[in-house]
Amino acid sequence: MSDQTKLLNKETLIEEMDIDVYSSKRTGEISVFHGKPLRKPLEYVEFDKDTYELFFIYSDEKQEFGVPMKDTMLEHFLNSEKLGVFHLDLDNNKVLGGFFAELRIISTRT
Repeated sequence: MSDQTKLLNKETLIEEMDIDVYSSKRTGEISVFHGKPLRKPLEYVEFDKDTYELFFIYSDEKQEFGVPMKDTMLEHFLNSEKLGVFHLDLDNNKVLGGFFAELRIISTRT
């Protein structure tokens, strides 16, 4: 997505669906679990190391996760190049699909 098409979607992901982010203390891997299909194919995910905000980047828009990540997750984000994104059936606790997305670290205070 070019800078000219980065439109911030006003509805956050947590307003749109049940969604959560976990990081493994043992492996440092980061996973996103969501209860509805994403609105569009995901190009990549951005993590702002200054504000701890997470953004999902689609071809024509940028959507904020909705709450900052916990400071205990900072090291995991800074040491990761990808994260797992998994669609869950919340009624049956089953994974319906998943993939790895590129993780890009950004800084809004630079």
